[in-house]
Amino acid sequence: MAYSTSAPPALVSQGIGGYGKTWMYVTAADAAAAIDANDFITNGAALGLSVSDTVIVVDTATPLTTFHRVESVTAGGAADLALGTSVGSATTGD
Repeated sequence: MAYSTSAPPALVSQGIGGYGKTWMYVTAADAAAAIDANDFITNGAALGLSVSDTVIVVDTATPLTTFHRVESVTAGGAADLALGTSVGSATTGD
Protein backbone atom coordinates (compact mmCIF):
# COMPACT_ATOMS: atom_id res chain seq x y z
CA MET A 1 0.00 0.00 0.00
CA ALA A 2 1.18 3.54 -0.58
CA TYR A 3 2.03 5.94 2.23
CA SER A 4 -0.85 8.22 3.23
CA THR A 5 -0.16 11.79 4.35
CA SER A 6 -3.31 11.59 6.50
CA ALA A 7 -1.55 9.13 8.85
CA PRO A 8 2.06 10.42 9.06
CA PRO A 9 4.80 9.50 11.51
CA ALA A 10 4.47 11.22 14.89
CA LEU A 11 7.31 13.08 16.58
CA VAL A 12 8.21 11.16 19.75
CA SER A 13 11.23 13.14 20.94
CA GLN A 14 12.91 16.35 19.89
CA GLY A 15 16.70 16.16 19.74
CA ILE A 16 18.96 18.67 21.45
CA GLY A 17 19.32 21.68 19.17
CA GLY A 18 16.79 20.13 16.78
CA TYR A 19 19.11 17.26 15.78
CA GLY A 20 18.46 13.58 16.32
CA LYS A 21 14.68 13.57 16.45
CA THR A 22 12.81 10.29 16.95
CA TRP A 23 9.59 9.53 15.10
CA MET A 24 7.07 6.67 15.30
CA TYR A 25 5.08 5.39 12.34
CA VAL A 26 2.35 2.86 13.20
CA THR A 27 0.77 1.07 10.25
CA ALA A 28 -1.20 -2.04 9.38
CA ALA A 29 -1.15 -1.23 5.67
CA ASP A 30 2.55 -0.79 4.83
CA ALA A 31 4.85 -3.81 4.75
CA ALA A 32 8.58 -3.48 5.36
CA ALA A 33 9.32 -3.69 1.62
CA ALA A 34 7.11 -0.65 0.95
CA ILE A 35 8.74 1.39 3.72
CA ASP A 36 12.19 0.55 2.34
CA ALA A 37 11.22 1.99 -1.07
CA ASN A 38 12.87 5.26 -2.17
CA ASP A 39 11.24 8.45 -0.87
CA PHE A 40 8.52 6.54 1.01
CA ILE A 41 7.47 9.43 3.27
CA THR A 42 6.29 11.86 0.62
CA ASN A 43 5.78 14.80 2.99
CA GLY A 44 8.91 14.32 5.10
CA ALA A 45 10.17 17.90 4.81
CA ALA A 46 6.76 19.33 5.73
CA LEU A 47 6.68 17.11 8.83
CA GLY A 48 10.17 18.23 9.83
CA LEU A 49 12.12 15.02 9.20
CA SER A 50 15.86 15.59 8.86
CA VAL A 51 18.79 13.47 7.77
CA SER A 52 19.92 11.20 10.65
CA ASP A 53 16.55 11.27 12.43
CA THR A 54 15.31 7.87 13.63
CA VAL A 55 11.96 6.47 12.54
CA ILE A 56 10.52 3.56 14.54
CA VAL A 57 8.05 1.65 12.38
CA VAL A 58 5.46 -0.56 14.07
CA ASP A 59 3.72 -2.84 11.58
CA THR A 60 0.67 -4.04 13.50
CA ALA A 61 -0.36 -6.52 10.79
CA THR A 62 2.81 -8.64 10.82
CA PRO A 63 3.61 -7.75 13.76
CA LEU A 64 7.09 -6.34 13.26
CA THR A 65 9.01 -3.37 14.66
CA THR A 66 11.90 -1.86 12.73
CA PHE A 67 14.26 1.07 13.23
CA HIS A 68 15.22 3.27 10.27
CA ARG A 69 17.52 6.26 9.75
CA VAL A 70 16.44 9.12 7.50
CA GLU A 71 19.02 9.01 4.69
CA SER A 72 17.84 11.98 2.67
CA VAL A 73 15.12 14.55 2.27
CA THR A 74 14.65 15.58 -1.36
CA ALA A 75 14.09 19.07 -2.71
CA GLY A 76 10.51 17.95 -3.38
CA GLY A 77 10.08 17.13 0.30
CA ALA A 78 10.12 13.32 0.32
CA ALA A 79 12.14 11.46 2.96
CA ASP A 80 14.08 8.30 2.12
CA LEU A 81 14.61 5.83 4.95
CA ALA A 82 17.52 3.41 5.30
CA LEU A 83 16.71 -0.30 5.29
CA GLY A 84 15.14 -1.22 8.63
CA THR A 85 16.68 -3.19 11.45
CA SER A 86 14.14 -5.55 13.05
CA VAL A 87 13.76 -5.42 16.80
CA GLY A 88 10.58 -7.45 17.16
CA SER A 89 8.54 -9.88 15.12
CA ALA A 90 5.77 -12.43 15.36
CA THR A 91 8.35 -15.10 16.17
CA THR A 92 9.12 -15.31 19.86
CA GLY A 93 12.03 -16.83 21.69
CA ASP A 94 9.84 -18.13 24.53
